[in-house]
Amino acid sequence: MIRGAEENGHNVVKHYIGDLDVHACRACGVCMSGKDCVFKDDGFTVTHQIAEAEGLIVSTPIYFGQMTGDLKVLLDRM
Repeated sequence: MIRGAEENGHNVVKHYIGDLDVHACRACGVCMSGKDCVFKDDGFTVTHQIAEAEGLIVSTPIYFGQMTGDLKVLLDRM
């Protein structure tokens, strides 16, 4: 999929979430008031990239019928 997207002129950004520094949401509510997340970690960067993206492909191993914990932590920050 990545190669096909690149060959068709799309800008592709690939992240390995397990290699990123992403703090778990602490439900402080700052983002709900229209401000940026208090954590300025890799999760901040990636969630902003996702918000600006025209498309998103997510690939994850499945453990016990669920996505990885690292992916869940990132998605909770959305």
